[in-house]
Amino acid sequence: MSVTRAMVGGAKVNTEGFSDYVLQLRGVDMGILFKELGGKVKVSLRSRGAVDVSLLAKEFGGGGHETAAACTVSGGLKEVKEKVLGSRRRIYGRHSPDR
Repeated sequence: MSVTRAMVGGAKVNTEGFSDYVLQLRGVDMGILFKELGGKVKVSLRSRGAVDVSLLAKEFGGGGHETAAACTVSGGLKEVKEKVLGSRRRIYGRHSPDR
């Protein structure tokens, strides 16, 4: 999921928990929320435990634990999504369906 600055009109919006929603879908093991901050993107990662999302967060200087992690990546939304999703495929291999 993505939250752009245009969506929130520059207002500060609490998106805590948004990345958990996708985990309610059957067959989904990882939720990723990209929140555009202007020149950088906050990436929130959640898992049911089948994958360790802290590995992906650490790849971009972030941290957390197996089921909840985050990082902030410099760049535009499209660029950051490409980087993070590419790393996701590399790190998790077959546990990385594009949904």
